Amino acid sequence: MRYTKSTIFSFGLTLLLCLNAQAHDFNWKAKRKPPRPEEVSTFVSKVDGYAVKAFKGIVQMPYSVEQITKLLKNHQRLPEWIYQNRLVQENIIPGDKAFYMGFNGIWPASDRDVVMDYIYTTDPKSGGTRLRVWDKKGVYPLHPKRVRIPLIDNRWHIFPVREGWSEVHFETFVDLGGSVPKWIINIIANDAPRRTLKGMRRMLDSGDYGLRARQSIKRRLQR
Repeated sequence: MRYTKSTIFSFGLTLLLCLNAQAHDFNWKAKRKPPRPEEVSTFVSKVDGYAVKAFKGIVQMPYSVEQITKLLKNHQRLPEWIYQNRLVQENIIPGDKAFYMGFNGIWPASDRDVVMDYIYTTDPKSGGTRLRVWDKKGVYPLHPKRVRIPLIDNRWHIFPVREGWSEVHFETFVDLGGSVPKWIINIIANDAPRRTLKGMRRMLDSGDYGLRARQSIKRRLQR
């Protein structure tokens, strides 16, 4: 049986993803379900073997899959809207797309950091895009004032729901490492999905990403 280069590449990519991104099964329970789909709904799930829970947010936005994906790919601007993200450093490993993220701790917990690897895939069923993000271990020096996050599993799914609108699913499971009080873990589970998705909407509504840019173009065309 002969294998094409594309077949071998696809198999290798799938195997790499399985080895690096840890799979977890989630049983989501709603914490907040507002009546309007443009407001963020939040969910939590227990994860076997861990005290921390996984969390998830869902919201609809008046933007295309392409616009939202463009924002996600702009790593340098992630600190402007990702919950507690303070910095991003790219090109930390020659020839590798992985990037470094630093996060503010919630007192008395220390600041955290992690090296992230990722892959985008097209979802033929929904007509949308999926993004999987996971921690990459042992490739970047530890920071003396930050605790390295030992495990993170982020999943994004963006897909069209009607003309000009997309639905965004953001779910994550993270082992923060070190010592973290339970009340801080609860704050993160409640705030992270809601504030991250609200921050995404704010970014899309401003600047090059969204409404202001479209309104500016419309005004120029009307002159």
